[in-house]
Amino acid sequence: MISPSTVPEPEGPETIAEKATIAASCPATAPSCSVPKEISAASCWSTASTSDSASDGDPSYETAVAERIASDFWSATPPLLPLVSVLTQPGAAVIVTDCPISTVPALGAAMALSRPRPPRTTPGTIPFWLAGGFGWLDGVVRGWQLNPIWTGLIFLIILVAARGILGLPFDIYGTFVIEERFGFNHTSPGTFVLDLLKGLAVGAVIGLPLMAGFLALFTYAGRFAWLYVWAAVVAFSIVMQIVAPAVIMPLFNKFTPLADGELKDAIMAYTKRVGFPLEGLFSIDASRRSSKGNAFFTGFGKRKRIALFDTLIERHPTDELVTVLAHEVGHYKKRHVLIGTIESAVETGLFLGLFSVFLHQSGLFTAFGVKTPGIWTGVIFVAVLLELLQLVLSVGGAALSRRHEREADRFALDTTGRGDLLASGLKRLSKDSLSNLTPHPFYVWLNYSHPPTLERVKALEAAAPRWRMADSDSRPGGGGRSRVRI
Repeated sequence: MISPSTVPEPEGPETIAEKATIAASCPATAPSCSVPKEISAASCWSTASTSDSASDGDPSYETAVAERIASDFWSATPPLLPLVSVLTQPGAAVIVTDCPISTVPALGAAMALSRPRPPRTTPGTIPFWLAGGFGWLDGVVRGWQLNPIWTGLIFLIILVAARGILGLPFDIYGTFVIEERFGFNHTSPGTFVLDLLKGLAVGAVIGLPLMAGFLALFTYAGRFAWLYVWAAVVAFSIVMQIVAPAVIMPLFNKFTPLADGELKDAIMAYTKRVGFPLEGLFSIDASRRSSKGNAFFTGFGKRKRIALFDTLIERHPTDELVTVLAHEVGHYKKRHVLIGTIESAVETGLFLGLFSVFLHQSGLFTAFGVKTPGIWTGVIFVAVLLELLQLVLSVGGAALSRRHEREADRFALDTTGRGDLLASGLKRLSKDSLSNLTPHPFYVWLNYSHPPTLERVKALEAAAPRWRMADSDSRPGGGGRSRVRI
């Protein structure tokens, strides 16, 4: 399948893509792509909006929008059983629209290891509980009379495997029906299967030792086991920020050093000027799986890398890409990544401390139908018990993240002097992903880790000199690669 980025867009007012709007009077039928909590708690940042033209009530565009909104329920795989891990959130900074980052399996398989988070309960937890599933499975596994480590591993592996099997049809439907319907999917069945197998292999190699270590420490290390686990999780997440981009991510995508030229020169000149050392600048073959544009940063210290999707490079002028990347540089310069890492580590420590307290409360296990307390069942039950606390913490974390996003936007504006280019980049990415321009304020307060795109664009336009807001050619694929003076 040919990437849309390689096909010239038809001229004329009938082009559907040109009928998206960023005006304050956006229709209620604006594109939607809701953010699952797993993604909205992450450090990825939304660059969502649309192109500059008005929709003019085009029925084909509005139909596509309505179908996109209706498809949101099916586009994300529902986690039917809890994946027991304290490493469940992406930690690298990601430039992405308000949609799940399913186009790069490595982001889920590797970057999820770089920021610690407590486990969250899932929709399947309650039905499984009410059906007596936890007590039944625990009894079966204990009946094999293995040592506590193997008993716990088998129990958790069965739950994770069941979750994966039950969620697989939704993955297939989301990729080959929903994404295909809206022109996003480039994933072949062979690539899908290969990604699945690679993900299982990475999960086994990394996840099994982690789970075994978790169980062993809580079994044999005594009353301070939670402190040892906490220290190990934080240390491991830091190591993975170095290992994941160099070892794990290339298993899923081909990373090619960005070719010499205008784009590389502009990015390197900007990062040098603002004191942001880079170890590498890469292009990633994301068009093999999706037409969506994206980019991400990984690493810390002098080992920072930037990876740009080939779709992003094709669709955006050089000056836009520099201002978009300047936003992410702002996160590092203002220590947002460090703050986020500390925040997630504290949250994990809080969970582990409370887990060590409730682990010995027999009443908790009785309530879930389990006769004998166990570490492997306790981690799930405590996650259910603390769900409300985690919700409160997630709302506070999302508010802090939105503040950081505004600060990073301001940093990009101050260091490039081109808020208009950042705004046009946000619009283009949002149009390409059919993102939601007008989310409900309560939903934003509850879930969004980034301010709505419309709010961000208005702020950029208000801060920048009006005479610089005239974009000579903002249509996707239009214009040349005019150099931003930085």
